Amino acid sequence: MVESPSPSEALRFRTRSGGEIALFDTGFQHPTSRWFPSRSRFTPYRELTHVAVTARGLAIGTTRGTWVILARQLATPSELEAIAAMLRDRVRELPTGEERLRRMRALDERMETAARPLLGGVLAGIIIGIAAAAWVWPTLAAEFIFAASHAEAGEAWRFVTLHGLHLDLVHLGLNAVALWVLGDLLESCIGRGRAGLVAALSAAGAAIGCAWAAYPDALGASGIVSGFAGALLVLELQAPATLPAPWRLPRRVFVVAVVLDLGLVSLLPGI
Repeated sequence: MVESPSPSEALRFRTRSGGEIALFDTGFQHPTSRWFPSRSRFTPYRELTHVAVTARGLAIGTTRGTWVILARQLATPSELEAIAAMLRDRVRELPTGEERLRRMRALDERMETAARPLLGGVLAGIIIGIAAAAWVWPTLAAEFIFAASHAEAGEAWRFVTLHGLHLDLVHLGLNAVALWVLGDLLESCIGRGRAGLVAALSAAGAAIGCAWAAYPDALGASGIVSGFAGALLVLELQAPATLPAPWRLPRRVFVVAVVLDLGLVSLLPGI
């Protein structure tokens, strides 16, 4: 069943791209894309999990996804604060409003007190260092690359070093950026220790999978990147209410990533 706006007069805020944010009695209408301002959806207030104003704009978290209304889309920055305050006021009017607001305040405090994430940047630095070492000493590449035959020979270090080798600068750059962004985001969500465990298990799983599949050679940190993305997806689908809205990735990002991944696997040899 799709809910629709209540018939009463709404509070309306126009965006520079031609969209609109309209607050009704039971929910609010908001744009879902800055590129297509006419696209919007109605979200009941009972689905709101977090509302936060950041330097980027207004981050809105719900049980069905997350959206960001960019600051530059509204006439003045004060409108962002006003919309956020109104949304929280509407949540307060729900039967469980006070408990919902308490959870939102806890998410606010979590954002304010969170330590600066380091894991993603450290891992990106490690794979860049390994790539640089292999470039300076080309013989290292032969010692670091992974193959099923190496696993059978007991060369266990290759289960680790394969994640640092990359085909070229584009391959290295994409994985380094993905590690940095997704790793830091996951660390913010679940802590450094748990994020580190995800990285270790993902790396081990990718290497073991390559050995099981009898790959003639394998290299790259894509297994760790996929592990980070998978963990973030699990959090998004299973526990969205526990995450601050600015820390969540829009669900359409995961869909696009899967499509691109399938395209790369289908079109490019060696992946």
